[in-house]
Amino acid sequence: MVRSSIPGNTVFSLFIKLVFLAGLIFSACSPKSAGLIKKTDEPSDTSNVKNTAPYLFLSFMQTGGYGLTPQFRLSIYSDGNVFYEGLQNVPDLGKFEGRVTEQTIAEIRKEARAVHFFDMNEQYPVDGNFQKEFPTTILFLQTDLEKKEVKDNYLAPGELIDFERYLKNLIEKLELTRQE
Repeated sequence: MVRSSIPGNTVFSLFIKLVFLAGLIFSACSPKSAGLIKKTDEPSDTSNVKNTAPYLFLSFMQTGGYGLTPQFRLSIYSDGNVFYEGLQNVPDLGKFEGRVTEQTIAEIRKEARAVHFFDMNEQYPVDGNFQKEFPTTILFLQTDLEKKEVKDNYLAPGELIDFERYLKNLIEKLELTRQE
């Protein structure tokens, strides 16, 4: 048996100091103490953080049926940018750009809520039996919490038709610049 020349209490004391020193070294090298992980009192829930990148807020398109049905595409982005393309049977044919205000976007949201747009069926007629002779309107709307697309060929509820009419009136009031 090998005997140590260091007394027992001194070995134990030395062991405790080494463990303490090792703990200090490891904690000093941790990501948290190096400032890589920051502790805050704020919750880590990011569900209410707003998307800062512009997203498609509204898309409104009408395709042709038989006759002189206006055909167009309108896109409004969350940052207010507007893109319009007059395809057929509209006063202004071609591609146009413009802007709307935050107030206009808020009014569109308000109108959509008033007609219960997000509660509507995805297509009218509900059975999907679209008639080629009628125009089809495709309306997409996205808010911070919801998004919905509704296709209207015929047999749509009055509220949807009123919302489409509201948006057509909005198009007429837009100040747009022709794009080449």
